[in-house]
Amino acid sequence: MLTEERFDPNVVTSFNANNYVVRTFTCTVSPPPRTVVISGYYNNGPRIYLVDRAMATDTVAVTCNAANTAWVFASPTGPVELTWLRCDFWASG
Repeated sequence: MLTEERFDPNVVTSFNANNYVVRTFTCTVSPPPRTVVISGYYNNGPRIYLVDRAMATDTVAVTCNAANTAWVFASPTGPVELTWLRCDFWASG
């Protein structure tokens, strides 16, 4: 199960080449200037910052794993399993 907070209501569901479910969440923050920050964690572990870019809108995609037991974010340092995902912002400028 994935708990998500503060994302836009329209979540896009699709399938990857292996026919695993992919859910794409959009995070929009306003009014500008603000920076999108998307974070998550697995089973109340340490919070991990997944997206931190100077944009007012950004997205994050998570894929259901092969065992159908967890949602996975493909980070540059390797896959991260998530049970919680949150859309937030930093004030810019």
